[in-house]
Amino acid sequence: MGLADKIAIIGHNGWVASHIIRALAAHPFHQPLRILAREGSSTAQLPSNVEVVHYAWDDYTALHNALEGVDILISFLGHEVLKEQAKLIQPMQEAGVKLFVPSDLALPYTDEERTNVQVPREKGELEQNLKANGIPFVVVCIGNFTSFALDSPYMGVDLPNNRIVHVGRSRETAIWLCTRDYVAAGFVSIFSQASPSELAGRLIGLNELRPTTLEIEQAMAKQSGRQPQVFDETVENMVREAQQGRLDALVRKKMGDGSHTAVRSMDEIWQFESPKMSLEELIRRSPIDDPLYIAQSDDTLHFLDKYFQ
Repeated sequence: MGLADKIAIIGHNGWVASHIIRALAAHPFHQPLRILAREGSSTAQLPSNVEVVHYAWDDYTALHNALEGVDILISFLGHEVLKEQAKLIQPMQEAGVKLFVPSDLALPYTDEERTNVQVPREKGELEQNLKANGIPFVVVCIGNFTSFALDSPYMGVDLPNNRIVHVGRSRETAIWLCTRDYVAAGFVSIFSQASPSELAGRLIGLNELRPTTLEIEQAMAKQSGRQPQVFDETVENMVREAQQGRLDALVRKKMGDGSHTAVRSMDEIWQFESPKMSLEELIRRSPIDDPLYIAQSDDTLHFLDKYFQ
């Protein structure tokens, strides 16, 4: 079992990382959670029972020392620094880290889907690098966060303006969503119940909700008391926009062609006992999470205007 493993986390200040850290720190692991904090980053909001060790990307000795005694290293580094994870490979080897969890918390993608879009491409390149260097790792995917799917317009849902864009077969094909609370509970379950050797080499999914966009539309109508404005987009248009490097278009392409669903794309969905939110509960909440997953701006407020002019 995993209770005796020493867990360290790198990338602690993100929207979901802080949530997961609080959940892990509250669990009775045998050793305190270690936080690898970059020099100059704020640690004021961390739980009082965690260890904090500082590092700098250009200081190999500090990285190595920060990983001494660590069994499992979990990365929550953001999109802008995904490539920096490659700098962890050699210090992980020398420190004897038993399992690495690369930053993911999204969907799995095919090699073809990764070709033109930076974030999934860099994740794929890192996985190949880890394999080439013999680093044991497990990928944890969650589909998309409900706050991304429902509280920002990038997947075609606009709750404040009661508008929704369907793509391809998304009306009848389930999409794969998780709340932040469910993901935090899932991380506690995975790393308290399984050892590094049991997890290495696996693709593990957390799946809380599997609505269709028709079900989202119906929940919006029930909440607002009127039918949402509706637009039908094509998978072909989303493929073309994804080829231009658009991550949001790639996600909506997967919604439209049926590959967004967890069941078809995962080796294993992790089963554990935890409360699950219903779609109707989430639609009623405003915002779904505080702070918002993506801050409001002109881009977010008007992202779908082109469909409804």
